[in-house]
Amino acid sequence: MALKQILRWIVWLLVCVHLNALAAIDSDYSQFLERLSPNEGLSQSHVTKIAQDQQGYLWFGTQMGLNRYDGYKIKHISGPNGVFEVESISSLFVDQQGYIWVSTMFSGLYRVDPYTFESEQFFSGKHQESDDYYSEVIDIIQQSQDEFILAISNGVYRLNINNRKFTNLMLLETKDDIIRDMLLVDNNLFAASSDGLYHIDLISGESQILPHKPEGISSEDSDNTKRLVRDEKLGLLVGTVAGLYQIPMSQDFNKPIGKPNTLISELNIWDMIADGNQYLVATDKGLFEFSPFRKKLDSVVQFSRSRYLTKDDNIKDIHRDNSNNIWLASRSLGVMKWSAVTKRYDHISASTNPALSNENVWSLHQDLKGDILVGTDNGLNRYDHVKEQVTSYLVNSDLKNVGGLQYIEKIFADKEDHNRLWLSTGDGTYRLNKTTGELERPYLNEASSRLLEKYWMFGMFVNDNRNIFFYNLDGYYHYNSETGNLTPLEKLNETFDLDLTLSFLGQLPNRPNTTLLSLSGHLYEYDLSSQQIQLVYKVQNYQPQTFDSVDNWLIDGQGTLWLAVTGEGLVGIDSQTFEEKFRFNTSNQLTTNHIYSLQMDAYQNIWFSSQSGVFRLNLNNMHIENFSANDGLMSAEFNYSAFTKLHDNRLAFGSPNGVTFVSPDLFQKASLEPRNFDVVLTGASLLSSNSELSPTSFNQSYELEYDAYGLKLSFSTLQFDQQNKTRYNYRLSGPSPLNIQSIRSNELLLSKLPAGKYRFQVTAINPVTGFESEPLELKINANHAPWASPIAKLIYIVVVLSIAIAFYISRQRRNTMLLLAHKKVKDSRNQMQLALHGSNSGIWDYHIETDELFQERLYKDLGHPQEQPIGLKKHVRLINQAQFKQLEPMWLDFIAGKLETWDASYQIQSASGEWFWYRDIGKVISRNIEGKPIRVTGTYTNITQTKANEARALLFGEAFSQINDWVLILDGNKTPMTANDAFMNAFGLDMHNAELSLSLLLNRLGNQKNQEFNEILDSLQPKHSWQGEETIQTVSAEQHPVLIKITAIANNQNEVSHYVVVLSDITIQKSAEEKLRHLAHYDYLTDLPNRKLVMEKIESKLDAHDNPFALFFIDLDRFKQVNDLYGHLVGDNLLKQVASILVRCVNHNDIVARQSGDEFILLVDEFRSLDQLGHLAQKINELLAQPLVIEDHHLSITSSIGISIFPSDADSANELIKKADLAMIHAKRQGRGEFQLYTQDLNDKAHRRLTLENELRLACENKEFANFYQPIINHTTNNLVGVELLMRWPKGDTMVSPGVFIPVAEEIGLISQMTIDAIDSALTDYGRWQSVHPDLYISINLSPVHILQEGLSTTLKSLLSKHNLPAKVLRLEITEGTLLADLDIAIRRLNELRIHGFKLLLDDFGTGYSSMTYLSKFPVDYLKIDKSFTLNLEQETNRSIIKSIVNLADNLNLQCIVEGVETEQQLACVAGFGCQLIQGFYFAKPMPLEQLLEFSLKQDISSRNKIVGTKQP
Repeated sequence: MALKQILRWIVWLLVCVHLNALAAIDSDYSQFLERLSPNEGLSQSHVTKIAQDQQGYLWFGTQMGLNRYDGYKIKHISGPNGVFEVESISSLFVDQQGYIWVSTMFSGLYRVDPYTFESEQFFSGKHQESDDYYSEVIDIIQQSQDEFILAISNGVYRLNINNRKFTNLMLLETKDDIIRDMLLVDNNLFAASSDGLYHIDLISGESQILPHKPEGISSEDSDNTKRLVRDEKLGLLVGTVAGLYQIPMSQDFNKPIGKPNTLISELNIWDMIADGNQYLVATDKGLFEFSPFRKKLDSVVQFSRSRYLTKDDNIKDIHRDNSNNIWLASRSLGVMKWSAVTKRYDHISASTNPALSNENVWSLHQDLKGDILVGTDNGLNRYDHVKEQVTSYLVNSDLKNVGGLQYIEKIFADKEDHNRLWLSTGDGTYRLNKTTGELERPYLNEASSRLLEKYWMFGMFVNDNRNIFFYNLDGYYHYNSETGNLTPLEKLNETFDLDLTLSFLGQLPNRPNTTLLSLSGHLYEYDLSSQQIQLVYKVQNYQPQTFDSVDNWLIDGQGTLWLAVTGEGLVGIDSQTFEEKFRFNTSNQLTTNHIYSLQMDAYQNIWFSSQSGVFRLNLNNMHIENFSANDGLMSAEFNYSAFTKLHDNRLAFGSPNGVTFVSPDLFQKASLEPRNFDVVLTGASLLSSNSELSPTSFNQSYELEYDAYGLKLSFSTLQFDQQNKTRYNYRLSGPSPLNIQSIRSNELLLSKLPAGKYRFQVTAINPVTGFESEPLELKINANHAPWASPIAKLIYIVVVLSIAIAFYISRQRRNTMLLLAHKKVKDSRNQMQLALHGSNSGIWDYHIETDELFQERLYKDLGHPQEQPIGLKKHVRLINQAQFKQLEPMWLDFIAGKLETWDASYQIQSASGEWFWYRDIGKVISRNIEGKPIRVTGTYTNITQTKANEARALLFGEAFSQINDWVLILDGNKTPMTANDAFMNAFGLDMHNAELSLSLLLNRLGNQKNQEFNEILDSLQPKHSWQGEETIQTVSAEQHPVLIKITAIANNQNEVSHYVVVLSDITIQKSAEEKLRHLAHYDYLTDLPNRKLVMEKIESKLDAHDNPFALFFIDLDRFKQVNDLYGHLVGDNLLKQVASILVRCVNHNDIVARQSGDEFILLVDEFRSLDQLGHLAQKINELLAQPLVIEDHHLSITSSIGISIFPSDADSANELIKKADLAMIHAKRQGRGEFQLYTQDLNDKAHRRLTLENELRLACENKEFANFYQPIINHTTNNLVGVELLMRWPKGDTMVSPGVFIPVAEEIGLISQMTIDAIDSALTDYGRWQSVHPDLYISINLSPVHILQEGLSTTLKSLLSKHNLPAKVLRLEITEGTLLADLDIAIRRLNELRIHGFKLLLDDFGTGYSSMTYLSKFPVDYLKIDKSFTLNLEQETNRSIIKSIVNLADNLNLQCIVEGVETEQQLACVAGFGCQLIQGFYFAKPMPLEQLLEFSLKQDISSRNKIVGTKQP
């Protein structure tokens, strides 16, 4: 048979055609519902009414509370005396003046101001105070500005709010009936009641019942009318408990003009609103779209199909907000939001109707006929979107077979033959005949065919039939399908690495004979004619292994080449020069850097898919809008290269969950709709007073008290479809300005505003258009503290100035008198001062009786304010007080007349704080009658420089002699002049032989250094210096590293006059450097090389291209338990011993290092074979497994070892460690004390393990685990005595094996919470069977994690108390492995559990090596015989073991449970041994609760029919 016929036969054998006759793809939007419930702040989950006020806030009435929602937070409205918080809200109504009318079940009707929340009651709930029942306002209609029509229980009333007078318009016959809804058309009022439909003529006041259903329909539910809607074409629509009916009405709506018709039957109509030419109908079965003229009813939303768990689909109220979002009132979930944006998308997948052959879509193409070709993981699909039919080809029924012919990676049009397609599949490249389904290989001549026989094709791109580009494992190729020629692209083969190649991407416009090639980090253009390669783009942070690359491109009308760069985002470059113009990533507008599939819509917007939804770039303002799963996408993750633009301008994107169709027309229309986008102040509060502020208080300038702080302001645009995307700009101008731009937070906290006037502005950035809203401006006046106000400061200034002026005037008068009296002596003193000035001296004069001292040094020399005279005390305060205390006795003797002269030297402080030395000389020049001195005078001299010279000379002498450095001074001829004590002592010299010091120093340096230093001295220029390090031997024969510095001193002629040689002993510094170097490379605890040093050693071996070497990654098992139980000191000592053991295990060329914590690295320098490495690993494990004694503690540890090898496993240090670590993790999972060599399979397992961990955490968070129960039967009575609780994880249509997820849960710490959740659920289930089986118990498996935890018994008792159940309900199963975790803790925990009344079962008994030991140590009540013995009862050994265990249990007064009984023969055998309690598939497999209840019922019937011989234990 010819090859062509064979291929044709294969294709038609694989093709499976699915023709679906439904009219449209299912439109189920339930999964896009967003919930507001008590979890999000709603007061209660049963929502009764929904309304939106004139500001834009949403109001929700519940059965317990009134709520207002601003898009971010829910505010509870308490009402007068908290009435709204405790009552059920019956109705909500917004009147023409903007007030909210709130009706409660028992407290009547209130009018609420939506700005201030002030409430006014208009109806108390009783018509008469004497009424013994409450009447409920169910519906409200505003007839005029002052008059309202109210439906109150079973009557209709008119309320005049001016005089508060109620007028009855109609009253139903019985109080049991109620008015449920009203409709006012001019003067015609229609009232829907539980007793039928009524028409009230408001002019005449007459009322009559109005037939609303066709003849022949008779039921109470269809009479119970509850919703009225006026339709301009249909007339009056009447919703009832059992259907929707239509009454044709006259034009003035005052009478019917035809018989009623049934529009919808049976459904309970709660509410309905118009939606274009159709209606959205809220019913007991969810939300429907109803088209009256097409008579089509489509289910669009059901709560039970959403991600929120409920079976109640009743929607009590429906409301469309100003942003076209639909809000649905639920009886158990709160209020649900359905965004209108979700209807802008269409989807098709493997689960829709019609369905694709597989949901994972890799390629899309629309042919000229309009059919859409969809390539998936399993098959090619032709989708006729007009007829809504899907035809599937190449589908493989063996789902385990992946990557073959059924994997359609790319689809290209055949530009020569429109009836054919090019397919790139997992089995190579084919051409498909769309009409016949014939599949054929591309034509290749003989030479070309041989080139392709070995390898598959990758990265294919079809420009046309003559220009097809691809690469394979052998190189890059250019293929001409017409000639069959296959041409290797040698230039590319020479230039690029095939392993880094992604794909060919076609050619840029107006560039013939070229093609684009995408590689890791680069995009190149290759010219086939010239064989020139040009770089078009390179990623910014190029790392080959990350494979950041260009996935797709397009050119806009402005000549910008846009690149979808996976890992970097969206980049725009000039299409001619390739210079970068634009860059968008996660730092500006994008939520992910992984983007694909660029497409231009008809409005010049660029759309692109990503790993985080779909984006739209507006080229006019460069604004990017993101659409995610919350906006209606079936999947937020999309596949690269899966996209196409349809003939009707829609865009299609492929994802792992099917195809998403985007209609840019709908988005463009929505963006052009006029919508207010203003910012509203929604809340304000002060932390300082812990109080909320009314937003109305900011209408004028808000006064902020001086001690207020923590002003918190909240804002919203009240656009409920865009709140999570809206960004805000905050600007505060004033004394403490603030400017915050483009943040998502709608709240701003101003901690403490300095006093002053502020202007605060906030704007919002429209996420659809990118434009900024008009600013909302608030004025804030932060008041001054009373004592810091401007008036207070002015008073302070006036008082201080007044005092200063008065003091100044008084002082000036006194100074004038003193200066006149002193003028006489001033003239004579001036002459003396002229003489003294040259000697830096002056005159002082002191009048003892008046305490007046005249001198000029204070202001002339010392910079103090000019003041004459001053008191002696003021002068004394400026003197060094220690010196004054020594001089004071002599001064007192001098002014007492005991001394004729005064001569003293002391320090005085200048105005700048400096101290100056002065010498004062004086004598008595005037005495009184008694002979006592009354005036002394003299001179003062500034001797500061003299004192400084003396101190400097003394200091230099001391410093030179006492400095620790060795100092030698030479003259210009290099002859020693002097040396300090340190130099003399170091070289054993004294001053008598100091001239020998230079030669001695040079000799100590050696002959070669002697010559060098002589040359250094000769080469030094004046004022220059030289410095170097040498090692020198001192008199003690010790070698000292020294720092030598030689300085050439210049004289006035700029010639060298001296050499100063300074030698600094740096022995301590060198030692410290060595210690630091050691600390940087060695572990402080074990003194092993640290991670840094071992990395350097590995890198060194890698750079040297050394022989193969191995790297061991060693991790200690259960080391954390040692730290937790015995403390970190014991743990540290254990690590030291481990380090010592490891060092003893290796050769001297090998390196043992500490990685971190309880992890070690062993670098094996040379090895002969893998067996040698295995023996070494086994030796380490055996040595570390031996018991260790540390501080009287007997410790047993084991180790897990992973091994990687250079160069076979990796060629870099990080990769070697990473892969050894990965191997270690797998060794640890095999059991303790194991080792594992790295393989690629381990790497794959690690990725699968990481995926499992993430899914497990999410499953735990979402409580996805289910309880299954396996019955435990007393076979002698056939009674169900207990069940074993078994945890199951349903995942899609399959169950994840407990053997897979339970060990992982134990390792990552989730098992405790999972077990507690399972027990809590099981105790809830227990209530279902408690009345029938009060003695039934639940057996629960405990892991070592539970046993080692504190408070296990307390937790279990708390759960039992929550469900009001005793401890006997739970029985706890433990295994020998649990007990091995830590014997001491295990004994303590089990005794605690026994004390609290729990019975304990030893599970898997007989499989461990020390089962008998545990029976003597642990307080168990039951033994569970492992099923490994039961399944092999044909072996005599197993039968003997079971019989022995049963006898042992009888002797110890323990009960036995036999596991794994699956056949009648096994049951007969164990029953013969005296076993009564049986568990196994023979009686029942593990089952969910409902099946267990059915099983227990059957078991009860069976047990009653059986004669009971023994009593149930």
